[in-house]
Amino acid sequence: MSHRLRAHELDLPLRQTTVTDMLQMLDDPDVDIRNVGQRIATEPVLAARLLTLANSPFYGRRDAVLDLPAAVMTVGQTSVRALVLALAVDAILSDDLGLAPDWWDDCLHIGAIAASLAPATRADSGTAFCAGLLADIGHLAIAVSAPDAWAALSATTNEADPPDVATVLAAETDRFGIDHPSLGARILEDLGLPATLTMAVARHHDPEARADGGINHAVFAAAELIVAYKADDDLTPTLIDNGIEIEESELRDQVCDQVGTLRAAFS
Repeated sequence: MSHRLRAHELDLPLRQTTVTDMLQMLDDPDVDIRNVGQRIATEPVLAARLLTLANSPFYGRRDAVLDLPAAVMTVGQTSVRALVLALAVDAILSDDLGLAPDWWDDCLHIGAIAASLAPATRADSGTAFCAGLLADIGHLAIAVSAPDAWAALSATTNEADPPDVATVLAAETDRFGIDHPSLGARILEDLGLPATLTMAVARHHDPEARADGGINHAVFAAAELIVAYKADDDLTPTLIDNGIEIEESELRDQVCDQVGTLRAAFS
């Protein structure tokens, strides 16, 4: 199956609320570009496509575009509007894909956690957010391509609480010929995104990413922390294991503020 999972063969879905909100925002000539970037930050698919466009040879930038406000500035409102319209085709995320109900919310939280950890790993917070936001896009790709098989596999691997990551990745590889981090990285590479983002997605469940430092370390730690964060469990042991010096309360406050701002502004 893995030979069929390529970026150009996938119609990754975009939620209808995003289409409506984005078009209203982009019709306002006085809209704050930061607000546009925040709205795009709630949609991994749109974020990936926008970053692809901003990093394309057409814009001739010498440096890579690694955060969403910069991507909006590079591309311009008219092009972003055209991108949203193009993605509006098949825009509603189907309920039968087998994705967890809070999948989109988890993407936001991984991005926000990675951004909060970035200073401790000497990474750029904006880039860390983008990498964390896109980390699990491989899940979506598999679910779109094979919803029944993905739902069946998810039901089996999620019996453990929390699921063992190594077991889940092995099951994905056995069933689909590829695991979701590798597939996500392949999709981003196919889309022409910078290697910084692609590598962070590829290694977001690889313990050796701790030794990499930077973006890879921040996103790996965020992926480790998300389960405990959602369960309101103690985050300190995972932070210590990752060599990250930040108070748990400070981390929770930062993440809550980031995600809360997005939800409040674009509910």
